[in-house]
Amino acid sequence: SCDAAVEEMLTASESTGDRRDLADALERKLERERSPHDRVELARRLADVYQAEPGDAQQTVRVLQVWAEQDRSNPEPHRRLLGPLETDKRYKELIAELDNLADLEPEEEQRQQATLTAAELTFRELQDAAGAWDRLAPLIEQRWKPASRIIIAVAEEADRLDELCELLEQTHRHDELVEILQVRIEAESRPEARIE
Repeated sequence: SCDAAVEEMLTASESTGDRRDLADALERKLERERSPHDRVELARRLADVYQAEPGDAQQTVRVLQVWAEQDRSNPEPHRRLLGPLETDKRYKELIAELDNLADLEPEEEQRQQATLTAAELTFRELQDAAGAWDRLAPLIEQRWKPASRIIIAVAEEADRLDELCELLEQTHRHDELVEILQVRIEAESRPEARIE
């Protein structure tokens, strides 16, 4: 049978260590497999093979996406997708994976870091200040300090400085509020700002 031939090919390629044959055998088996549990395991093994030798980021991304789709609550395939997506400059997909990690990571700081990184990429690579703001605002409410370094630039670009000031006031972050107000006063008092 075809399944037996694939199993034989898989066993032979594992014993010889030929990665190309092993990847081919795993691909064939993954193509035929219907059990979600077995598909997860095959996709994980195939991702290991592809990631062991850098070169084909598209194949790596494809099998990691299969894994992530079959094992929705596991952050591991999403973490492993970050590198290949960044290498290929596939920023929309990279941001989507970071958003997934912001929900899936077990530790709050990991979730916050994923959110911050997604916001920075949204702002820098997609020039989407509003999308970055939407990700950052909850971090301000959570009083997470590392978000402060980008939030002012995003708030200015998204025309949300008033909202930022309100959030800082509500969360009793008065020192940061004073800094922002000082920067605004200085910017508005420059001669070029008055000409406009």
